[in-house]
Amino acid sequence: MVKPRKELSVGTKEAIVKLNNSGVSQAEISRRLDIPRTTITDILKRFRIRGNVENTHRSGAPSKLSRRDTRGLLRVVRKNRGKSLVDITHLFNQNRDPSVSYRTVQRRLYSEGFHRRVIRKRIRIREVNRKARVLWCRSNRRKTVNAYWKRVIFSDECKVEIGTDQRVFIWRKVGESYLPCCLGAPPTPRISLMIWGCVTYDGVGTLTVTTGNVNAQQYIDILDKQLWPVICKHFPAGDFIFQDDNAPIHRARVLSEYKARHALHSMLWPAQSPDINIIENIWYRIKRELKRHPERLTSAAQLETAIRTIWEKVPVSYIQNLYASIPRRLQNVIKSRGYITKY
Repeated sequence: MVKPRKELSVGTKEAIVKLNNSGVSQAEISRRLDIPRTTITDILKRFRIRGNVENTHRSGAPSKLSRRDTRGLLRVVRKNRGKSLVDITHLFNQNRDPSVSYRTVQRRLYSEGFHRRVIRKRIRIREVNRKARVLWCRSNRRKTVNAYWKRVIFSDECKVEIGTDQRVFIWRKVGESYLPCCLGAPPTPRISLMIWGCVTYDGVGTLTVTTGNVNAQQYIDILDKQLWPVICKHFPAGDFIFQDDNAPIHRARVLSEYKARHALHSMLWPAQSPDINIIENIWYRIKRELKRHPERLTSAAQLETAIRTIWEKVPVSYIQNLYASIPRRLQNVIKSRGYITKY
């Protein structure tokens, strides 16, 4: 929908005419008043034809909803977000005379930016974790990317699965639903892998497949084999900060002793905070690319190869943009009072 233009006041139009009569060019008038030059030209043309700059009478029927009516409609919508358009119209018309049609309500809601969308899946955050998220973000919001965040190695585990049912949309006519070109592909076996990976400001780190439920000792083995090569490559001076979440195995005593013994500088991390960990965006990128994979993946080995191929091709510029978004993520968590954010 085209955004309606704001009507210029009569005083502004008179100022345009006076500047033009005093010899100021249209380009200069446009620059001074911050008005498009085409608008300046139209106003001066109408002034030469009519001899004034008064607004003429508009054709068409007047709007059935005033600004006050619109505010009332928006209150109804905000209180009944799950209702259908017909129900919203019925609630709005309860105290109105005359009533308006649901098409009128729909057009006004569209003009105000309201559209009926698929509801997002809710991530429930415990009250204590919500408050802890806000406190953590407030204590870290002054840290900059160059001075602090680019030293952080982000890590996480992720489950990647293929063969799940997905909604697929096609264009077809009535009676074509069983044509071969309109049928879905044969079902594929359901295959899933648990992977662990880490990422640095200079690019992706290592990636490994885990099997079964990983315990603290197995996690230590992963750090030994996968994390230290990344540290040696990107942080030879040891000026790194390691991030992992609050999974129980990450906070086991044996793991804390391991980190202290090997000077593995680890940061405190608020629980239930996937929207702050930038590696979650890379997991999403991998899952999205797998859906577009042209080959038919029928085994865990093929799935692992595809994951590694996508992982190794993640651009450094994309990762650095994720790092640059960290201060904004913290501000959004604070603004949302600790609830989950768009990231």
